[in-house]
Amino acid sequence: QGSSTKVGARLLDRKKRFFISLADMPLITPRHYRFLERFLEPVVRPVVNGRVGHPVLHDPFLIDEILKQPDSFTMRELLSAYEMKKIAVDDPAYIRDIDTPQEYKALLGNHYG
Repeated sequence: QGSSTKVGARLLDRKKRFFISLADMPLITPRHYRFLERFLEPVVRPVVNGRVGHPVLHDPFLIDEILKQPDSFTMRELLSAYEMKKIAVDDPAYIRDIDTPQEYKALLGNHYG
């Protein structure tokens, strides 16, 4: 996980805030990103019923911090040293990840069935 995060961090604009999101969360839309952008804390994370979710919004100073880490680091470890604004939300999209074809079919059935 850490090495791929570092690859992405190298490509970021060091003057702009950035999101880290999981690729297996198909219910996340631009609306979810816009909502989190309203908060100005260094790290902003959605929380649904006590469960932390994604995407997570980061201040640009964290780019250099990410790049200093060993390839085996996790964002959870890194972010434990910083103030994080946890935003209570009731939208399960922030925590709904899809890991199997069966879960994806079930998701489609719930939305289109």
